[in-house]
Amino acid sequence: MLNRVFNRVFLIALLAGPMFVSASESARDLQAIRSKAFDVCNSAMLHFNPNVDRRDGGRDPRHAEEYRQSLKQLRGLVDPVRDTRLAAPLEIMETLLAELERLPSSDEPRYSHWLNLILQAHADLDNRAAQLYAAVPLSPAQESLDALSLNLARLDLLYQTRTFGALRFFLSDNSSDPFKALDIKIIDGFDKTEELWPNHSKVISTSRRNYYFVRRSLLEHGEDLVQESAAYYLGKITRTLNSLSLAQNEITEP
Repeated sequence: MLNRVFNRVFLIALLAGPMFVSASESARDLQAIRSKAFDVCNSAMLHFNPNVDRRDGGRDPRHAEEYRQSLKQLRGLVDPVRDTRLAAPLEIMETLLAELERLPSSDEPRYSHWLNLILQAHADLDNRAAQLYAAVPLSPAQESLDALSLNLARLDLLYQTRTFGALRFFLSDNSSDPFKALDIKIIDGFDKTEELWPNHSKVISTSRRNYYFVRRSLLEHGEDLVQESAAYYLGKITRTLNSLSLAQNEITEP
């Protein structure tokens, strides 16, 4: 009798193992999609923003290369998921960015029209990826890490859109001060993530210090705009957080 029970439990464990791995991989893929979509938008904002300092009177070609490369990588992430509600907004983003690239530099006043459409498509893609992500069972540690990374990317996009002017931010929670609301989430996220990832506390602590280095410029909107610094530091932090590997023995359950 005991042997039959043991064999049954062992069989269930064997069957559940691949399902858990598959769920974790699915969540990682969806997180990668959301992160890469933010990369596309943030780099595009930097490239087309007329308020960014221009080197030698022209745009920095590195920003264009960054969003084109990110767009290509995003396509490679979305296609295997086979979800039309992810693929459709991505196709819109690709089409609109191609149209925007064809506009002459003398037509800068029209950039905001095209970029708002791109931002709307990005919001649709992000919301769909968030729905799929929410259906995957994950540990509190992984959820905390992913949320922190996305809030940092969201703050970067918020700053880029506000310093551009005439652009809408479609991923706001309708708070009266979205900068402050995101900052609170980020600070809380660092606290929670550092607690849940004790083996990576040094890396997370360094990322927190990098955030505080640029935080004041993001929250206090003076005459000096720091679009490239914001993109550099927030991008560096999100890449660092996204690179942390999840191992079961590194998790401290709440």
